[in-house]
Amino acid sequence: MNLRTKLAAGIIMLAGVTAAQATTYTVDGMFNEPMVPGTANDTEFHGMFDANWDGSTWTVSNFSGRMNESMQGGYLASGADYVNYGTPSGAMGDGNHVNDQIADIGTTGLYMLTLDQNLQQMDDGSRVTATVFKENTSDVYMGGGYDSPMMMMDSMKYTDGSGDVNENAYFTLVFDHDGMGNITSLGLQTAAAVVDGMIYGDCTVGSLMGGGSMCMAAEPMAVSMMGGTAISLDINAVSAVPVPAAAWLFGGALMSLFGANRRKKVLPA
Repeated sequence: MNLRTKLAAGIIMLAGVTAAQATTYTVDGMFNEPMVPGTANDTEFHGMFDANWDGSTWTVSNFSGRMNESMQGGYLASGADYVNYGTPSGAMGDGNHVNDQIADIGTTGLYMLTLDQNLQQMDDGSRVTATVFKENTSDVYMGGGYDSPMMMMDSMKYTDGSGDVNENAYFTLVFDHDGMGNITSLGLQTAAAVVDGMIYGDCTVGSLMGGGSMCMAAEPMAVSMMGGTAISLDINAVSAVPVPAAAWLFGGALMSLFGANRRKKVLPA
C-alpha cells in the first residue's frame, strides 16, 4: 500500500470516527398561559439533550428536563419533583398511581414535573422533533397518543378502559438544520417558523385546579382549551463529547504507518 492509498484510507476512517461526535445542548421552552394571572406562572420547560449528526440524520439522546404546572405556580429552579408512578399496570403504592400522586402533592406542595421517559423523535431532513414524557408511555390524551391538535375533546386524559388513567405529561422540542450537520435554529427563537413545532401537554393531577379528567396544553395555534401558546424556544450548545480514545489510537497508528513508509524510502537498496 503506497502513501497516497494509506492517506486516503486514513482520512475515510478518521472521518467515520469523528462524524459520530455528540454535542450537549440546553433547551428552554416558554408557553404563555392567558388564563393564569401574570407571566410568572407561564409554563416553562428547562432541560438538556445530546444530539449527534451521523452524516445524514440527527439523533437525540439523553433528553430530560423539568416543567411546572402553571395552574399551581411558576417554575421552581430547585426542590423535589414529582416521581414517575408508572403506567396503570405497573403502578406503585396502593395500585392506583393517581392516588399516589395526589398524596405526593399533599405532602410536598410542589408541582414540578420530571420529564425523562420514552423519548420519541424524528428527523424529516430539515427539522428534528423530539418528545420526552413523564411516564414510560406515549398515551396522554383520550383515545391514545399525544401529537394530535389540542382541540376540546383532545384535552381529556387517556384512560385504559378500566377507569384508571395515565397521569402523563410531555414536552416536544424542535430544531431546524441544513442537512449538512449544522443546526440553524440555535439561540433564542420567537418566530413562528421555528417554534411552531414546540408543544406541551400536562395531564397530571395538578395540571388543572381540582384535578379531574382535563389536561393543560399549549401549542403555536392556541387551540387548546386554556388557550396556551408556544412563545419562545432557546437551544444552546454546552459542550462537545471528547474525541474517543479509538480516534487517538487510530491517529497514532496512522502516523506510524507514514513513518514506516518514510523509513523505507531512505534505507539503502
